[in-house]
Amino acid sequence: MFYSYIFYITYLFIQVIIYPFIIFYKYISLLLFKINKERFGEISKIENKNVLWVHGASVGEILAIQQIIIELKINNPSLFTHVSTNTITGKKIAQENLLADSFSLLPYDFLPFIYKAYKNINPKTLIILEAELWPTLILFSRFKRIKSILLNARISEKKYKKYKLLSFFYSPIFQIFSHIFTQSSQDTERFISLGVHKDKLITLGNIKISNVINKKKKLSHSTSQLPCVIPPTLLAGSIHPGEHKIYLDLFCLLKSKFNNLKIIIAPRHLHWYQELLSSAQNTKYSIFSWEKTLPDFFENIIKSHDIILVGKLGELFALYKYATIFFLGGTFVPIGGHNLFEPAVWGKPCIIGPYNHQCDIISEQLKNIGGLMQVQSYQELLTITYSLLNNLSQCNKMGKNNLNWVINQEDQISQTLLKFNNLINS
Repeated sequence: MFYSYIFYITYLFIQVIIYPFIIFYKYISLLLFKINKERFGEISKIENKNVLWVHGASVGEILAIQQIIIELKINNPSLFTHVSTNTITGKKIAQENLLADSFSLLPYDFLPFIYKAYKNINPKTLIILEAELWPTLILFSRFKRIKSILLNARISEKKYKKYKLLSFFYSPIFQIFSHIFTQSSQDTERFISLGVHKDKLITLGNIKISNVINKKKKLSHSTSQLPCVIPPTLLAGSIHPGEHKIYLDLFCLLKSKFNNLKIIIAPRHLHWYQELLSSAQNTKYSIFSWEKTLPDFFENIIKSHDIILVGKLGELFALYKYATIFFLGGTFVPIGGHNLFEPAVWGKPCIIGPYNHQCDIISEQLKNIGGLMQVQSYQELLTITYSLLNNLSQCNKMGKNNLNWVINQEDQISQTLLKFNNLINS
């Protein structure tokens, strides 16, 4: 504990020394670069004395707390929630989707700006999502004697090595949190090995699951059910440049064995969509490029085309229901993968490539329950996909395993969130 206080004082003392340079930077930025004043802690003052400050970096993190904020406000009507984000886009999405009371950008992590933000927001509790470790923001909660909680916390293998190497810096920061709600037991063990006391740790599960389940329910209410017969369809979602050739080659080879086979390819980003379209046009199969409003029911488009390319963002979630097998993008290039909750909640069997460091824990869990297969090469991908298409009952079994896992996770999360709600309202 003594060394922790030495660390806090040293870190903040350094900021005091460079204070004149920080202030100079502030005014230059405001005058020349028109940087938002919220970056310097100039946030509208909140008069409420029961303020919950929630900070999340990514869009996924922000959307993950939708239901939590609703439940907190139902249980405690006087609670005032302030949400901060790292980007203007994140702030806009938060404003559109969350029932919070106010929103801002997170100030730069320097003492004068964080001090001003705390003064204006005046939080009773600070919640940080996943692993957004802004040292000054967190340290100041200690000096202000404000309860701080790390929610939906995870440590990837890559970050774990970094935190372990720099434990003299990160361990004191983790110790500041009164409670850390982790995504998995593996995350809990990693925090313990970093010196966090086990009494601070609660294994929650990933709160994004609840949002995915609610999203599916809303979509199911607003759309029609699938027709009885739909062709076997491969869905490659959130793919990156280079991966499209793998899945197009896979499809072309399998098409000769399964005459009515279809493939849907949805890129993660659209800046390279023309490259994807050009590669698809080099095959001999019929293509539908979905860039505008659909001219027909999607079921009819699948039946009348071999390759469907998705040139619109935000459409992937509604396409899982058509998939026989799902392939996760970012796993055949060193991106590390993306969201596996979505195909799991739709009860779809998943195949991933060798790179899964961004979703290593969930992919391991789905693999253990028999809902996911990981391949190390294109040849292995071809062999496993061919085998599954020849055994659709196995596909269905894998999908059911994934859906049951999601349901069990939601039950666990719901029970643990009661502790979280009580903690906030105490």
